[in-house]
Amino acid sequence: MLTLAAEALRSLLAPLVWQHVYIPVLPLSLADALEAPTPFLMGLINTAATDADGLQLGAVDGVVEVDLDTSEVTWPRGELLP
Repeated sequence: MLTLAAEALRSLLAPLVWQHVYIPVLPLSLADALEAPTPFLMGLINTAATDADGLQLGAVDGVVEVDLDTSEVTWPRGELLP
């Protein structure tokens, strides 16, 4: 499902092409990539976000989170989305 959603988002950009980091399914072992200082499009399985490793998606500054299971979008307070 993550790959389908990521590819759908990329196709909505047409005729533009996403030139930044694109990882449709990010392994939990690479979760530090969520702190990258560049624009990115990454998918992370929801159970990984609440894993015992203590990863908290809401704690990462500047990350817009889209939960495909609950249809919720969250973003950092004080930042406006276009």
